Order: sequence, then structure tokens, then C-alpha cells
Amino acid sequence: MANGMWNSAIERLIAEHPPFKDLKFILQACEVDAQNGRILIKVPGAFYAGLLQAAAPILRRHYGTPNIEINPDDQLQKAFQAKHAPNASAVPAVSLPAQPSRKETAVYRAKYFDIADHLSDQFHPRKNPYLVTGTNNLAYHTLERMMQGFPSSPNELPIMISAKIGQGKTHMLQSFAWRLHDKIIEARKQLAQGQAPAEERAQLEKIARSRIRYISGEAVVDEHKRIHPDAWKAVKDGDADSYSREREDWYAGVEWLFLDDIHAFAKGEREKTLEWMYKITDRFYNARTMLVSAIDTPPKQVIAAVKHPTIKHDLERLFTRLYSGGLIAIEDPTNEDLAAIINSHLKRMDGSLREISVSELNELGFFSIAKSYRDALGVGHTAYKYTLEGLPVEKAIANGIDALKGKKLSEGYLFTSA
Repeated sequence: MANGMWNSAIERLIAEHPPFKDLKFILQACEVDAQNGRILIKVPGAFYAGLLQAAAPILRRHYGTPNIEINPDDQLQKAFQAKHAPNASAVPAVSLPAQPSRKETAVYRAKYFDIADHLSDQFHPRKNPYLVTGTNNLAYHTLERMMQGFPSSPNELPIMISAKIGQGKTHMLQSFAWRLHDKIIEARKQLAQGQAPAEERAQLEKIARSRIRYISGEAVVDEHKRIHPDAWKAVKDGDADSYSREREDWYAGVEWLFLDDIHAFAKGEREKTLEWMYKITDRFYNARTMLVSAIDTPPKQVIAAVKHPTIKHDLERLFTRLYSGGLIAIEDPTNEDLAAIINSHLKRMDGSLREISVSELNELGFFSIAKSYRDALGVGHTAYKYTLEGLPVEKAIANGIDALKGKKLSEGYLFTSA
């Protein structure tokens, strides 16, 4: 396939879907081939292949064929990463943890965890942007406001977000964490390659040194219980108190913490974990640094269900700190919200698809089974796949609703009429 044809396809992608402008250097690294009327596009990695799937309808129109295949290619990914790696001769402009020797790797990972630790690619804003609706906009814009001054501390007390399972809490927290992650990585790249303008250097250095973390309550508990014999000198010496202090110091270096599913702290005999987590939370509370938590049940209900008196006391003390800056509830989405989620997703994937109305969704029985952000997003995602097979939107969504119904039946859910 002539490079000129692919170059023109890139320009068309950017014209019809402007977010692809930021991915132009990725698109230029793709390899395109034509085989028996089929267009095969090799992409440097699965993540970017997933992003490019959104462009499939545009590419079909551009090449005049429905036979478009978009596949990740390992060799292409290695070549791309080698080409875009920072210049080894560039002098780092910011002090970052040095690459450890093999012997020190365990300690390095424990003390200087990667800022993408526990983040999932499926929630990256470029791949799956968070959709703001009438019922989640207060929580979203509160976090948006707190992030405006990054990397400076927001100078606010911890915020807790409360919502039922499936209402997008994890998606929201990870979306914000990914945005901070990308800013940090970009700052490090610019400084390492000497691309930072002099007037922006101090700010970029501050961003590059920033440490963030997203983690779930269950992962915190597992992390606290699991002591690897090679990870901590204190453990090797049999000094459990030193181990705990090192763990606290580790989190003390994190400026922005996203703590998900904190209801996990109420399960089982977890006095030591709760005591340790309270110390971490108290530091954020006193320093007025960024701490956002999420819970799937109102905190008072979680505490009321705990029978163990010590756990109940420690949990109440911890939660009081975690929502000291405010408890923001995300209510169940309205029918209009659910329709907006579907239409926003379809529009992002293919701008030529028409919107489906609330009344049409009602006639299809959507509102009798779909009650959450996740339900609507799932139907939209499934429906888009059917539109690629040539089905009209209403039929594609009907198939998506059937798929959701089958999933809920298999999970033992009961349905009520809308």
C-alpha cells in the first residue's frame, strides 16, 4: 500500500475525528498492506490498536472497502519504543530514582512504585473517556476543580464519593489518575530530552517529581498483609515495627492518592490495617494534600454492619477522616442520563451514527433492565460492534440490550418493569 494513501488516510482521520491529532506520530508508525482486497493495518501495540478501532468506519469509507483489519504487532511495537526512547546522551533535568541493579529490584519497586501501578488501560481517557451526566457531574467537577492547580496541593480536606456498584466510581477515579500520570510522564520526557522552555522548567521539574497512586481498599489490605522476604530490610531483620514505619514513609511521599472501594476495610479482622491506614490518611488530612476515596455503600451503613467493637471504632475514625472535606453521593442515573451515555459513546466511536431517543430505548425495554452507568456503557459498546456489521442503530442497540439481559440473567438478577 502506497505511503501516500495512508498519509491521506491519516489526514482524513484527524479531520473527521480531531482527537487523533494527538496520535499522529503513532499513526505514522503503522504499517499498511493490501492483500486480496483486504486492508491490513499493523499498529505498534495493543493499546493503540484499540484506539484505532474507533477509526474503522472512517477508514472503510476512505479505502472504499469493508475489509479493514487492525492488529497489534509486537515487532512494530519494539521498533517504535526504541525509536521514541529518550536520548541516552541527554542529561536528565530532574532528580528521579535511579534504575536499580537486579539485586535491588525488589526494594526499588517497594519504595518507588510505578505511578501507573494498579491503573487499568481500559479506563484511560483516550481509550474510554469518562462520561459526565446530570447525576455524576457534581463529583466530577469537584475533582476537576481540585486538579486545576496540579502539581500544587489543592489545600483541601479529603473527599469521599459514594455510589452504588456500577455507577462509574472506579472509572472516574482512574480517569483522573491517568490524566495526572500522563502529565508526569510528559514532563519527564521533555526534561530528559532537553525540550523544556526555560520559563517552564521549574514547573515541569515539580510535575516530574510528583508521585501519585490509585489503589483499591482490597489491594491495600493484601499489600499490607503480604510481606516479601526480599522487599524490606526490616522484615529480613524480623523488625515488624520498622516494616510498618517504612510502609508509612512510602505513602508519605505520595502527593495525590486515589483510594477506591474503601468498604473493603470493613471485612474481617483488620485492626492493624485500619490503624496503619488511619496514620496514612491523617497525614493527608493534616497536609491538605489530594486524597479522594470511593465507597459503594453509605459509610454509616458500612459501620453499622460491623459487629466487632474495635473494628467498628477504627473504621468510624478512618471514615471520618476520609470524608472530612465532603461526602458526595452519585445518584442512580435518570433515563435521560442513560440515553446520553449510549449516544455519547456511539458518537465518539463513529460520528456518523444517529442518536437514539429515550422513547425508542423505552420501547426496546432498555429501562426495565439497565439501571447503571456501567449498563448503559456496556450496551453502547456492544451496539457499536453491531453497527460495524452494517446494522442500523436501533437494531444494534436492541442486540446490545439482549446481551445485557443475558448477562444479568446469568448473574441471577431479577427484572422489574420500568
